[in-house]
Amino acid sequence: MPESELNHESPERTLVSGDLAAFSRISGVDLANVLRIARDRALVLGNAGLAPGWHDAGFALSDLSAGLAVIDLSGTGLADLAARGTTADLMGPGPSRTISFAGIPVVVEPKDDAVGLHVERGHLAYIWTWFAAVLREPSA
Repeated sequence: MPESELNHESPERTLVSGDLAAFSRISGVDLANVLRIARDRALVLGNAGLAPGWHDAGFALSDLSAGLAVIDLSGTGLADLAARGTTADLMGPGPSRTISFAGIPVVVEPKDDAVGLHVERGHLAYIWTWFAAVLREPSA
């Protein structure tokens, strides 16, 4: 059975919008270490190195630290749980880490043998209810 855990730590999370290459050059953040959300958007986990707001190099930074919660999923039933929530490969590489999971948008953070789902805090009650219902159902 998969284990789920709400990550209660409040790590910094910054949305970068615009020229990601310029952001990387100026901040020193390697784009390989960010979660790509779209062609011109990325989620930086940890310190982005720059203040929120518009930067003349062509990008904006928005602090999402308080707006997102992370649900860490792991365990032997992770693949089955993932298949019930999405058709996307949670661990596979892709151009975007934003997917629909259980009907809501999430940003996926692959980890060694687990996955983190970055969920808007307003969706937490729904997603926990969804997990509870799915985990009560017998597997098909």
